[in-house]
Amino acid sequence: MVNPITQTLGITDSDEEQQNSLPVVYNTTSEERVSFTDAEQLQVDADYGRDGLYDALAKSQQLVSDLTTYTLQTQTPKSYETLNTAIKTMAEISMSLVELNQRKVKVAKDIQSVDAANKADPLSPTNITNNNLFVGSTAEFQDFLDNLRR
Repeated sequence: MVNPITQTLGITDSDEEQQNSLPVVYNTTSEERVSFTDAEQLQVDADYGRDGLYDALAKSQQLVSDLTTYTLQTQTPKSYETLNTAIKTMAEISMSLVELNQRKVKVAKDIQSVDAANKADPLSPTNITNNNLFVGSTAEFQDFLDNLRR
């Protein structure tokens, strides 16, 4: 069936062109997922986050360069405002990189301290919480406390 819009605009609608324009979906299998220790998972997550921030920073730098050229040519207030916003965004991305590194270092130290405590005495838990529950009346509880004080 011929689409009247494509016919009027003179656009050819071939199946091959449609297949090439479809997005590619990558499926991940459970075999690709690997179990990591806390330190390894921290490193993987930090690397993934850092890569994303570097990519965003590179795109922001290109955008600022293009906007600078455009702003110098047009000299409109809106273009200066847009350039200012782009520069501010680029600075925020840079700060995010610094914060990511600081958080990674802090979490890595926490993981090392827990690992060191577990190596020193692997059978003892690091945090012990004793929650005791008394089942009985308040009079029985008072008697219990009196007996403890004696």
